[in-house]
Amino acid sequence: GRRREPALQLAVSLHAGVGIAEHLRAGLRAVLPAAHGHVLAHVRRQQVGHHVDGRFQVRRLFVAVLPGGQSSRRRSAGPSVWGRAIAELRAREQGLNMVVVDPRFTPDAAMADVWLPIRPGTDVALMMTWIRYIIENKLYDEDFCKRWTNLPYLIDTDTKKMLRAYEVGLGEADAEDAEKTFVVWDQKTNSAKALPWPYDEALDPAFFGTYEIDGVEYPTAFTLLQERVDEWTLEKGCEVCCLEKDQVEKAIRIYAENAPSGLVLGVATDMSPQSAQGTEGACILEFLLGNVEKPGALLQRFPDPPNKVDLGTMNTLVTGDMLEKRLGYREHKGLGIWSHAHIPTVFKAITTGEPYQPRNWMERSGNKHAMIGNAGQLSEIIDKMEMICHLYMYPTAFTIEAADYVLPTQEWLESYFPIAHANKIIIRQPVVHLYETVNEGVIWSEIAHRCAELGNPFAQKAFDKEYLATLGTDLVYWRGQQEMMDFHMGSLPMSWDELAEMGAYEWISKEDYLTYYTYKTIDPKTGKEKGWNTPSKKVEPYSEGTLMLGRTGEPWASAEGKSYVMPPADEDYDPLIYYLEPEETNLTDTEYPIMLTQGRIPHYHHGTLRNIPYLRELYPVPLVSIHPETAEKYGVEDEQWVWVESRRGKVRGKAHVTAGIAKDAVHMERFWNPEYLDTDTPSKAWTEMNVNILTKTDGRYSPEHGTYTLRGFTVKVDPAPE
Repeated sequence: GRRREPALQLAVSLHAGVGIAEHLRAGLRAVLPAAHGHVLAHVRRQQVGHHVDGRFQVRRLFVAVLPGGQSSRRRSAGPSVWGRAIAELRAREQGLNMVVVDPRFTPDAAMADVWLPIRPGTDVALMMTWIRYIIENKLYDEDFCKRWTNLPYLIDTDTKKMLRAYEVGLGEADAEDAEKTFVVWDQKTNSAKALPWPYDEALDPAFFGTYEIDGVEYPTAFTLLQERVDEWTLEKGCEVCCLEKDQVEKAIRIYAENAPSGLVLGVATDMSPQSAQGTEGACILEFLLGNVEKPGALLQRFPDPPNKVDLGTMNTLVTGDMLEKRLGYREHKGLGIWSHAHIPTVFKAITTGEPYQPRNWMERSGNKHAMIGNAGQLSEIIDKMEMICHLYMYPTAFTIEAADYVLPTQEWLESYFPIAHANKIIIRQPVVHLYETVNEGVIWSEIAHRCAELGNPFAQKAFDKEYLATLGTDLVYWRGQQEMMDFHMGSLPMSWDELAEMGAYEWISKEDYLTYYTYKTIDPKTGKEKGWNTPSKKVEPYSEGTLMLGRTGEPWASAEGKSYVMPPADEDYDPLIYYLEPEETNLTDTEYPIMLTQGRIPHYHHGTLRNIPYLRELYPVPLVSIHPETAEKYGVEDEQWVWVESRRGKVRGKAHVTAGIAKDAVHMERFWNPEYLDTDTPSKAWTEMNVNILTKTDGRYSPEHGTYTLRGFTVKVDPAPE
């Protein structure tokens, strides 16, 4: 890429006041804790919800299964407090049973009952193996599955939707509850029956079987799930995942027979084309065991705080035409939860001009050269842009290689921010303010305000409180930091300054916060249980919500404050879990015979902190963890410089020969070298040791979210010169 010389640093004249840090999302109301940060909220994340705190509901947790996450190293504030939580749970008299599914022997794996060093990219295969075993051995919670899942419901295999009662003459199509009344096969009368919400004690719905109604056969959702996982015996699952059968069976038994138990999903499954299936599989496992909203379960819907941690977005100003032009959105509608476009589709539009030509780039997420997949593609993309502006805290490779303008933003230690943590709101306060940095939220508001002054109609509407109220939102673009802080207050009974002075505020008692079994709460409008925000109002191992997401964009597609029906994706999203072997697999690849996984390390956070001398002393170069048998096979010795090469590029790292990683796999992290920025070859900052030179962003994408292959692809490792 071209080196833009010199980058122009803008000193922005903005309103004075105390700042709030970058727009952080509120704790994802996700079905699985700690899948924070990347693309992957499955449709269930909105439908079920979670909020986790290590000192509250998890005290009754007896088993934790940690697939692809390093709980002991996660941050100690915010929605993910797993380091502290796991420590406290282990310290109890009854202790904590743990299963860790990770190619690496992490600190959690060292204390686990079972460590499953899985072959990278095969997590979904293991989940399907667990699901089959639980069904085959009847380890599921029969009462919960019958009453509160859609597993007994009959499925119309033509429409792929749950069979509505009116469709087979068991109800009226114009009835108020017509779309929420489904059909089961009653074993008492051996006939199809409409199942009123939420349940009918007079019926005995069948779990398994295919039943004929008026000459048409309809299987139960449980039957379709059973058929989908039928091939995934312990033997096959262990063969694909490169695991030992007795250890996998032990892990399943620990999880299924020691309730309450829970799955803590890391981001590893997010970073592949099977991201949605990873979430799907984890949901199905929790639903089968009834680990939902009961004491000790991790799937909870505790009350939302009265303040606004996440201020939200201006989606109310988006028109239907704009929504349909969002690049990659029609095919990957799961991106709607974040109002995101699809990165590979955006890059393709930049390089080809199809379907239109993006011209300007406002970059606010750090060092794209270190963080974006297949980073080598950026050179061509950058050259196609007319203007690139970088909002960040300090220069990175992207600043030097790409930026025409730099807007210096505050670090988190320089700013205020409210953190909702269980039943308390905690105010993070600045400890220092260095140089001419400005809170990022204020920068965006000033840009929007100037666009409004220049006549942009959407920018003008963003400041029009009365107009926005007609669209059903109270979010109005602020002027200055004080107004922004006021928006964060929500309905709290004090000013921002008063709250900041307090430091922490208990907005609800612990007892009132711990609201279990929310789905059984009576809805005053109906006099019946509320259930969940799914098509069936029950948790859905057979996910009609996923199917309809692809067809319409619901529940996230909205324009001008109203729901918007998007054109359907080219192919339906599958309502059931399925497994696909990684596109690049060491089962068949003899040229690149090793599977690579990557991930964060405790010394750094994403692309930051490599410019801190003390941390670089602790971790000066990226380590390439490799098993002794694998190292011997390819002539690699401990602490030796090695080349790691994929079909997209080649980088260097230092070998860390250790039994603490799966055989025929390596682990590397997203390293970059800030010290090269001041040299005549600044591109070496991101090309020498960056694992994202190797990653893959073409080929297969997740249908739901458009995710691509950042982990679980093939490489080769060879000795390199010093």
